[in-house]
Amino acid sequence: YIPSATWATTSNCNITGVTSTIPTGFNQTFGNVTWNSTGQNSHLSLAGSLQTVQGNLTINSTGNRSLRLLNAATIYLPITIGGNLVQTGGMLYLYGTDILTGGSVEVSVIGNLDISGGTLNLHGNTDATSSSTLNIQGNINISGGSITETGNGTVQLNCNGTSEQIYTKTAGTISNTINVSILSNAIVNFGTSILDGSNGNFILQSDATIKTAHAQGISITGATGSVQVTGARTYSAGANYVYTGTVAQITGLGLTQNNPKNLTIQSTNTVSLSANTSISGDLLIAQGTLSTSASNYSFTLNGNFTNNGSFNANGSVVSFVGNTHTYINGTSATAFR
Repeated sequence: YIPSATWATTSNCNITGVTSTIPTGFNQTFGNVTWNSTGQNSHLSLAGSLQTVQGNLTINSTGNRSLRLLNAATIYLPITIGGNLVQTGGMLYLYGTDILTGGSVEVSVIGNLDISGGTLNLHGNTDATSSSTLNIQGNINISGGSITETGNGTVQLNCNGTSEQIYTKTAGTISNTINVSILSNAIVNFGTSILDGSNGNFILQSDATIKTAHAQGISITGATGSVQVTGARTYSAGANYVYTGTVAQITGLGLTQNNPKNLTIQSTNTVSLSANTSISGDLLIAQGTLSTSASNYSFTLNGNFTNNGSFNANGSVVSFVGNTHTYINGTSATAFR
């Protein structure tokens, strides 16, 4: 058993040597918790008793079986991890495989999600009314292992940070129906990494920001661009877009699926429009070049135009349609025709 104690945020509770019986005493607030039971030979559930980890929750080994934060429930269970969720091996279920109707688990990670090995299964319950939600406020680093779900309920991964989050995927897999959302006011920087593998939906909410260095920008279908889930991709009106490539980029049709708010070019190369584009907010060319492309796509701006790089209007029509004062400024001269 785990003795009852007042655990400091920096304290460590290391679980080793577990085989077929779950230790008691998880129903308290911990600092850091590490599960590393290489000889584990049974699927074990914490049954919702572990609800608050002030520091990191680390899964290194579950032997040849799995650990479940929750295995069956008919209620809503919130779990908070104040640091990082780290997995280097083993199998961790947020919601296990026992079937009860209507239960849900919501795991909120204040730090990073770091997956380098093992399997993180977000949901194993086959009841269609059950659900699992994983909220990540920090960075998402996938360098190995897998993130999946094997149930029939709704599975949601939310990026809800209060500062810029960096998504990095260099290896490993994402599979099955995992819906991914960037919530309002969150900023997610994909760099050149790709969100792929899931057949769930992707939503960029209004007032959320997506940053991409991918050459193909933001696509609405197909295996192109930063987001390549095979479910529906929704880029909501009022979302913000930042292009940060070091190679030539196209904006992609995600930019113009709905009316975007602010567009920022932070590239060291050229970003070219993929369609006629209307911006409800401001354009900032912080560096690099924004081109209307050889197709001469029109560009309509409701807010301010700031050019500290280069704007290539080609033969396009550029329209300023704001109902209040609109400023054309910046350190670079701009020729519109």
